[in-house]
Amino acid sequence: MPQQVIPFSTDFIGATDPDLFPNPFDTVTETSGNLVTYVATGGRASTPGMRVDMAGTSADSYGTVNQGWTVDPAGKVLRAAVDVNFGIIPFAGISGSAITLIRLTSPGSGVLMNVQLFKPATGTARFRVNTVETVVNQAGSTNIAASTWYNVAGEIDNTDPGNAKVRIYVDNVLEGETTGVATFTRVVGRVLIGGITGSGVPVAGVNWNIDNAACIVSRGAIGPPQSAPMYSRLGNTQFGIPGVMF
Repeated sequence: MPQQVIPFSTDFIGATDPDLFPNPFDTVTETSGNLVTYVATGGRASTPGMRVDMAGTSADSYGTVNQGWTVDPAGKVLRAAVDVNFGIIPFAGISGSAITLIRLTSPGSGVLMNVQLFKPATGTARFRVNTVETVVNQAGSTNIAASTWYNVAGEIDNTDPGNAKVRIYVDNVLEGETTGVATFTRVVGRVLIGGITGSGVPVAGVNWNIDNAACIVSRGAIGPPQSAPMYSRLGNTQFGIPGVMF
């Protein structure tokens, strides 16, 4: 089995603070009337979850996890995953708009990967992976419906120098892959979860619930996500520490 570490995983069980601080996040960002809150039965299995409320402004609403150390992506596969259920689909009637649900980044290095909800110029909203360093936008094929739980996972495969791959999984199925991508170099030391606006302004009153958020790093293939997903089984909020040779 490939050597793996899970820098961060939470199912929100044990979080009781209305502002989800400090468990599981180090800080919470709520701007222009947007909110991040704890919901006792807002998770996928009516367990605790995280709720994001947007007031209709181009602003952010998210929690931040600072790992305290960084992971170099060289020769590794990195995945960011989250369960999400939209009460109302954001960006109704707005084309070319995106909002990030989970982000892998690091102070001083910049954003490595965003897993987003994206409203294309035509058609309904879909999930996509956005890589800032190499400017890849790999969309999935599932048309997103309201009041439905989805597991979405974005993945960077950096194991073949100069020929990296970007993948998106929806409900454990690979829905898209971009190959021949330049090697990724930005390290990961921080995970952001919630709603980070990109282009466009979300519709006022939009909200969604999040559960089972995780980041996983591996030397070698991770394999397709498992139902509900495998790394949430660590329970509560967990941090993994990579070994010296990782």
